[in-house]
Amino acid sequence: MSDRSLPRLLQTPAVLLLLVWMLVPLSMTLYFSFIRYVLNSLRRPEWTKPAISNWRGFGNYEFVLNNKDFLLAIQNSLLIVCSIIILTVVLGVFIAVLINKSFPGQGIVRVLLISPFFVMPAVNAVLWINMILDPVLGLQGLAIEGLNQLIENLQNTPLLGNFKIHLCWAISFHFGLSLSRFPSAQRKHLPMQ
Repeated sequence: MSDRSLPRLLQTPAVLLLLVWMLVPLSMTLYFSFIRYVLNSLRRPEWTKPAISNWRGFGNYEFVLNNKDFLLAIQNSLLIVCSIIILTVVLGVFIAVLINKSFPGQGIVRVLLISPFFVMPAVNAVLWINMILDPVLGLQGLAIEGLNQLIENLQNTPLLGNFKIHLCWAISFHFGLSLSRFPSAQRKHLPMQ
């Protein structure tokens, strides 16, 4: 065997497992997109079983594309993605610049910056909703009484408000850490300013 064939042979089971792990849900999603499938229907119980007899073809796609809310959903998705990217890059660069400077407590701040890795997204969302964004018991309700109208707008649009805040909080720290220099072997080769 050559030098490259043994590592590839050892990686093959993991690659095949990951391939199956990706292809099975993808093929099931494609299958469900071409049939008439409803999770719960008392009027048409035959639709609750995924079967070829419920084949609809491109009818589901036609329904979605002709729906009046489809363009609004696309606009909201683009708004969420673009605003999260812009806020994440700005916050990440700002955090990277701050972390790159030497200051007291820098080690503690770096540990706090990797905290989003340790918090599951579902737990993070519950914390944001209940501890921070709750209008009665949350920090924002207690600290910002004068800005209730702005807060109501954030709470009425959870996808555009809370979701962006959560993702920017999580992603910007990762981005900042990836741009910052750590006190490791890198500093031996880079000139200090």
